[in-house]
Amino acid sequence: MKKAKNKGNRHNPLERDITEEKVLGEYESTTKKKTKKQNQESEKLTDAMARKVAKAAVEQEDEEQRESATVVSAATLSSALEEEEEEEVEEVEMDEKAYAALMGEMHISAEDEEAMALFMPDHVQAQVKLSDIIMQKIAEKEMGGNMEGMEDEMPELDPRVVEVYTHVGKVLTRFKSGKIPKAFKMIASLANWEEMLYITDPDEWSANAMYEATRIFTSRPPKVLQRFLNLVLLPRVRDDIRTNRKLNYHLFRSLKKCLFKPAAFYKGILLPLAESGTCTLQEAWIICSVMSKVSIRLMDSAAALLKLAEMEYSGSTSLFMRTLLDKKYALPYIVLDAVSAHFLRFARDERQMPVVWHQCLQTFVQRYKEDLTIEEKEEMKVLMKQHIHPQITPDIRRELFASRSRGEKAAPTDMEVEV
Repeated sequence: MKKAKNKGNRHNPLERDITEEKVLGEYESTTKKKTKKQNQESEKLTDAMARKVAKAAVEQEDEEQRESATVVSAATLSSALEEEEEEEVEEVEMDEKAYAALMGEMHISAEDEEAMALFMPDHVQAQVKLSDIIMQKIAEKEMGGNMEGMEDEMPELDPRVVEVYTHVGKVLTRFKSGKIPKAFKMIASLANWEEMLYITDPDEWSANAMYEATRIFTSRPPKVLQRFLNLVLLPRVRDDIRTNRKLNYHLFRSLKKCLFKPAAFYKGILLPLAESGTCTLQEAWIICSVMSKVSIRLMDSAAALLKLAEMEYSGSTSLFMRTLLDKKYALPYIVLDAVSAHFLRFARDERQMPVVWHQCLQTFVQRYKEDLTIEEKEEMKVLMKQHIHPQITPDIRRELFASRSRGEKAAPTDMEVEV
């Protein structure tokens, strides 16, 4: 019996709970004593912007409320700024067959891709992965540059810990279902989780393991989740789409899961993708399909829409904006004015705008035509003389100029006139 037990341990080293828990326990207690300086990327969605949106919502509350729209109180918007815990999100369940049907609906022609390529920014941002960040830190340490504080950021790792997590990485490459190793569940709570995650080689994880990792990090603070999404999940999603021309079902589930914390999703996935300048029509279509399947709170979406409207334009921006506008939020006027200014700046642009741009403008006008000012509508007349789509532009004109403007009173009905 003793021999069989030893044999079992040799084939399954992770089952040696007593030894490994002791090693990991010692390592965790050691790392907690050290101060870690977080190497956070620049915030894409600043607190100042969120406060700006909330302030505008307060000012708007006293104005005439839009008909047939849900009114969001200023107290709700203000409290949303302080909430960091996981909130209840309405998620539409989708099995693999339904997902395969969704992917089958994606028809993107080469002509569409070429049209989008014309609007790629001149300056593109290189995709940064977790391995790039860690290798840069190692290189700096070996070259002796900026040694101050380096010991705190990259402490010497116990060889036993490295061995455990190296084996965990091998397990995750073939993980399909079942229990995740205990050692892996501890990573998200460690101070130097980036270095420990690097040892497991995230680029080689199975798609099922990536989903489980996303579940674990979703329970962590938004800033930790945001960095995981930007350095680990986003590069994996883009690589999978580029290789297979579609997205793996479990990676799709991972994107939906991280939307339980929408601020982290916008900062870690959506905005970096939009700002990269290399987002393809296929990538944008898949990300938008994820967003359309989940109910997202107003505060985060309003701030994200404001940021999208102000950034340098690329074809994918129109798809992202259209998806958010289609959610029919009661948006603050500061956001609506930013979206309106986004379109009006193309009034003197001589390039032929892609179809997705016209569709985004159509959605904006249909949803918020009564919240545009008279001046904005007049400027849009000039815009639609410059950019005309045979099927879409006539509908935009009809919607825009047959409705009242912001601040105007509705025309009296026949009954009110008789009275």
